[in-house]
Amino acid sequence: MEQNLEAQIEKRLHELPEDIHAAVMAADLDKKVQAIGAKYQLHIDQMGLLGDEILLAMLGFTELDKLGEHIQTQVTVAPDVAGKIVQDASEQIFMPIRASLVQFGETQKAPARPVPVETPKLPEEKLLPAAEKMLTEKTVTPLYKTDPYREPVE
Repeated sequence: MEQNLEAQIEKRLHELPEDIHAAVMAADLDKKVQAIGAKYQLHIDQMGLLGDEILLAMLGFTELDKLGEHIQTQVTVAPDVAGKIVQDASEQIFMPIRASLVQFGETQKAPARPVPVETPKLPEEKLLPAAEKMLTEKTVTPLYKTDPYREPVE
C-alpha cells in the first residue's frame, strides 16, 4: 500500500463510530470474507481483493451502492456473481452495522467548510548579473574543442 493511503486509512479508523471500528478490527471479518470467497470459488488473490473492497466500503472510501461495481471490476467476477457477493456481504458483514454505516457515509459526504488560505506574496526575483548576461547573449560555447569520439560529421 502507498504511504498516503495508509495514512488516510489510519485517519479514517480514528473517525469511525465505535461499532464500525469494532467490526473493522474484528478477527471474524477475515473469516467472513474467506467464507464468502469460498462460496463463490474465488482464488486467494481474489479473496484478498474482495476483503480490500469490503474494508474500503466499511471505512467510507467506497459508497455502499457502488460496491457491486467495484467488486466486479477489482475482483474480476461476472456481474451476477458480484451481485450475489454483495448480497452475502450485506447480510453477514454490513447488516449489524448498517445504520452506523449510512449515518457515517452521510457525514463524510457533507462538504467541509473551506478555510480561506492567503497566498504568500513572493518577492520579485532578480537574476544575478552572470545569469542575466547569459540570457541576453546568443553565443553558445561548445563543450569540446574537438570531437572526443572522432566521428565523421556529415
